[in-house]
Amino acid sequence: MMPSSGGGWVYIREAIGPLNHYVGELPSFLYVWVMVVAIKPSSFAVVSMTFSKYMLSPFFDSTCNPPTVVVKLLTIATMCKSLLLSQ
Repeated sequence: MMPSSGGGWVYIREAIGPLNHYVGELPSFLYVWVMVVAIKPSSFAVVSMTFSKYMLSPFFDSTCNPPTVVVKLLTIATMCKSLLLSQ
């Protein structure tokens, strides 16, 4: 057990501890940077788009998919509402 806060940052920093004097905290920094810039926002977008498709599916026939523009607009609205509610 590690009594430090930081989640993945701490685990990677401790796992690469023996190499710490060669690479420093670069792997930990890159992990957090990629999580903040790429992984978290893209997963939020995928979840929002999936929610939008499921919300629109009762209004369209099973042989017809909802229009892409409508799905994207509902996705944007869902993301904005989630961001506003989380503040």
